Amino acid sequence: MTPRQVLLLFVAAFFWGTAYPFIGMALEGFSWTAVVFLRCAMAGIALLAVILLWGKRYRAALSDLYRRPGPALLLAVTSMTAPFLLISFAQQRVPGGLTGVIVAATPIFVGLYALRLDRTERFGRRRAVGLAVGLVGVALVVGLGAVSTMGQFLSALVILVAAALFALAGFVTKSYYEGVPPITRAFFALLITSGLTAIPAAATIPDGAPGTGALIGILLLGLGSTACGLYAYFTLIDEVGAGRAALVTYLGPGFSLLMGALLLGERIAPVSVVGLALILGGVVIASRADHPAEIQTATPRCEGLATGHPEPDRVPAKTAPGPGATGGEVRQ
Repeated sequence: MTPRQVLLLFVAAFFWGTAYPFIGMALEGFSWTAVVFLRCAMAGIALLAVILLWGKRYRAALSDLYRRPGPALLLAVTSMTAPFLLISFAQQRVPGGLTGVIVAATPIFVGLYALRLDRTERFGRRRAVGLAVGLVGVALVVGLGAVSTMGQFLSALVILVAAALFALAGFVTKSYYEGVPPITRAFFALLITSGLTAIPAAATIPDGAPGTGALIGILLLGLGSTACGLYAYFTLIDEVGAGRAALVTYLGPGFSLLMGALLLGERIAPVSVVGLALILGGVVIASRADHPAEIQTATPRCEGLATGHPEPDRVPAKTAPGPGATGGEVRQ
């Protein structure tokens, strides 16, 4: 990974990790379905404004998504609708830290899916070691033994399903939308998710006005963690693949821990410092390329998803300083 890609990885991980405490704040004043609708609606409006501002190239890519509603629906359901609903539902019973550690299983699911969907994402020995080291670090950061009731156990399984869907979304993106600018594909998925969750959200409008904390939480969740986080994450998938992009789930709990200490005065235990070191070490190991002999030659697209489908129209790649970029070329 290049220095720019590493920086983008940390930016995406920051927004990913801060989502969980923001969800917890929002749930104090909104239903779990309303949290999903509001975060996606606000993020969609923000990204639409950027799309209109940045001109015809992004609007052309958006029209391409409209012409292929099936893959667009699949992308929305796997990347946002289903996992967002599952996580918001589960976080009524489990803390955000536990959510983070379970979602950190996403790279493991990427490796399992890769056995059938994409040979380029299969684990080599180096990546497997890095993922194992990082997973141990995540467990130390959050703390083992966090599940104490059957309700929390079942909620943890629900979050695990969300992690599996996040992993699958990376392959859907690579298969159907690798040539589409990240901001436009993120907007379309947000639009679909907002539409699918509007009625359930309207049916659960709270009787009283939400508190200030809940309003701040939903604003930060929608405009920060969702809008900025999704753009950064989809850009990573384009540039480094679904497997390495999923490393944001390892770094995310670390940012949750740091935010709790800086903003809420929460204590960082020594074991958490060791865990953070293991997380960073695991990311460094897993982000390095495996020896070519360990990975088979890849097909151009994810054969398990896209076999038999015609190639979609692609947006010509060219250098463009997309929003949120840190410099250099942005892959379209």
